[in-house]
Amino acid sequence: MHPDISAIILAAGKGKRFGEPKAFAKIDNMSFLDLSISKLCSLNIAEILVVVKEKINLNFNNIKQVINIRHNAPMLSSIYEGIKNSDMKTSGYMIYPVDYPYIGKDTLERLIDAYSRNTDKVIMPIYQGMSGHPVIIPASLADKIDNVGLEGGLGALIKNSHFEVKYVEVPDEGILKNINYKSDLK
Repeated sequence: MHPDISAIILAAGKGKRFGEPKAFAKIDNMSFLDLSISKLCSLNIAEILVVVKEKINLNFNNIKQVINIRHNAPMLSSIYEGIKNSDMKTSGYMIYPVDYPYIGKDTLERLIDAYSRNTDKVIMPIYQGMSGHPVIIPASLADKIDNVGLEGGLGALIKNSHFEVKYVEVPDEGILKNINYKSDLK
């Protein structure tokens, strides 16, 4: 049995290097955001939240939009806003950056399965020895994220916490493919 997990899609970035907000960039006529949501909707996820900088039209029902009005704040501020605005009491949060459109559904299933056996650990995928995204954090770690100490990002939060990291080997280089420039799509 899988524990309840909320997924937080981080889509509030401006996409300066990319030239447009990456949430709306497309692969095969489907936006990065729609790709992310469709993969998550097919899984056993309790709740899906999308953190954006302003209200958008979503192509999916039952997805909660969270507005992060702090446009220049670090990414951890979007994670904070997602957690703060969650309507569910879940055991953990999958942190899913929208600019990783090549993550496979099988990878997401493996991470959820690993978390179901390790709800007290941070779950992080690795491909050929390199860690990537998405990451699942226990709710007890998420509760430590506040509105003040947002510098250093999720990596620093995990490193400075007492939580053990459970690495899950996946055959998916998509966990490493952060799209920063349009040339990264080729």
